[in-house]
Amino acid sequence: MDVLAPYEQGSAVQIIRWVKKNLPDSIDRFRFARIGADGAPKRIVESRRLRGASWGARVLSDLA
Repeated sequence: MDVLAPYEQGSAVQIIRWVKKNLPDSIDRFRFARIGADGAPKRIVESRRLRGASWGARVLSDLA
């Protein structure tokens, strides 16, 4: 799934929160690209379910 949102508007954060809240329990992680102001991917981030509704995140790679 691609999430398209205006840069620095906070809408991508809202979408990621919605995804985390609505993912089935069988999915414990997902990855997404963080895009810079220039429209280029800057890094790949992995979010992982910790306990219940708690999530953690880590940067897998810097693309810049």
